[in-house]
Amino acid sequence: MKYFPPFRFDESHGVLWRGTTEIAVTRKAADVLRCLLERAGTIVPQQTILDDVWPDTNVQPENIKVLVRELRLALGDSPHEPRFIGNEPGRGYIFVASVSNVPQLAEAPRPAAASIFINHQGDLARLRQTLTETTEAFDCRIALVAGERGTGKTALCDTFLRYAGSVPSVRVSYGQCAQHALGAEPYAPILDALDHLARQFPGTVPMVLARHAPSWLSRLPPWIADVAHVTAPPAEIESSHLIRELSAALETLGLDATTVIVLDDLHSGDLATVELLKELTRRHAPLRTMILASYAPFQRTIVSPALRSLAVGLRPTGRCISISVAPLAEDHVRAYLEARFGASPIQRLARTMHRLTGGNALLLSSAMDCLVAEDRIAIIEGTWRLRHSARTIESSLPQSLLDVILWRFQQLGSDERATLEAAAAVGVEFDAEDVAVALGGAATAATADRLDELNMRGFLHRRASGREKTVVYGFIHPAHADVIARNAPPFQQVRAAQRLAHARQEHQRFG
Repeated sequence: MKYFPPFRFDESHGVLWRGTTEIAVTRKAADVLRCLLERAGTIVPQQTILDDVWPDTNVQPENIKVLVRELRLALGDSPHEPRFIGNEPGRGYIFVASVSNVPQLAEAPRPAAASIFINHQGDLARLRQTLTETTEAFDCRIALVAGERGTGKTALCDTFLRYAGSVPSVRVSYGQCAQHALGAEPYAPILDALDHLARQFPGTVPMVLARHAPSWLSRLPPWIADVAHVTAPPAEIESSHLIRELSAALETLGLDATTVIVLDDLHSGDLATVELLKELTRRHAPLRTMILASYAPFQRTIVSPALRSLAVGLRPTGRCISISVAPLAEDHVRAYLEARFGASPIQRLARTMHRLTGGNALLLSSAMDCLVAEDRIAIIEGTWRLRHSARTIESSLPQSLLDVILWRFQQLGSDERATLEAAAAVGVEFDAEDVAVALGGAATAATADRLDELNMRGFLHRRASGREKTVVYGFIHPAHADVIARNAPPFQQVRAAQRLAHARQEHQRFG
């Protein structure tokens, strides 16, 4: 047993306790916790975690972040001021709390860091209303939360999950979509959610599944042994049969409570799960279930367009709401700085940080972490203050902050990254024709479409210039062009510059 007040972790069974209460975590999250506890006080590289948690399996490192987020939610931890799990960007994770093999006296809790949850109160109110309507109507409703990585959709889902868990007669559960090199397993996030439910209610959920959804229970090996007469299903089961089974199980669970299921990063999931959500929402049965699914709409996966179609198709039924999580506005950035640093001179950075981060909430909090770590801002005479002027800080950004900015562009697909790398070879501002030339003769119209999408996603700005209203694009901050150009393949950037110079010479020759 590992003790880290007020929690203890049963390593042999993968069970997390707080006092006499079992805290539900998924099997993989428990494996990550075990890995970190075994090496408490030292930085654990991502590869070590992958080797421990997924031996002989090829999965994406992004899965670690998902499981760490689950553990932080279970522990009530903050990534900004961690009491338990810290993050060393580019190096790995570290369990920072004191760990012992014998019980310890609990320490006084540290104050929570200021929340980045600044501009989502209206969205949270819509989710609460949907939960109320689900409970009153006894049907199945779905809420789709779309947003770029880092904009705050997970923070919104986590906040709603905590709220729903505090409501009487509500069961909460969540499933995660792991990124697999060979594609997602059908219904993987639903199975994960059912496993989470069974862990919280081991005396109820496995028996309900055994009676009404044996095909689903048979795919949850830890619970089969607890229920007699459950046999392996046929190799092929019709999706309609699985839907009927799960519907019957949810209907039974709905007799005494509303079930809330959060599915995170569903764009990394599978089409079978999307079809299941559609059919559950359309069923005329007292399921008393609310499903909240988050996804990144511009990810190049087969699931993202299916989720957009799902929202359009279900809108007329009144059982589906769509929430688009937009980047923070400058006022939101200012509000975050005030919430985190108080009424201090730090708010002078609001405009600069808004341009540097593009309003990306994760980037904003990480960028401020970098400035604190680099001692660019510090507590002086009891108040947070700037070591230098906002202009000086902007003109000499620390490498750690530039690495944070680069992360945002690295989340894009290869085509979008290539377009931005070509644009950076042109300059801070550019038009579609020059970028097409720098790309090696790409179609100008197709390049303009991609630049328009990047503008819509908050990576570029767009304006009309001159009498002919030529469309000019540009990076939101000059540092973005520098970061992208420095980290692009050098030969590629040289070739882009040569193509552009040649095209301009030809234009001068032939007028």
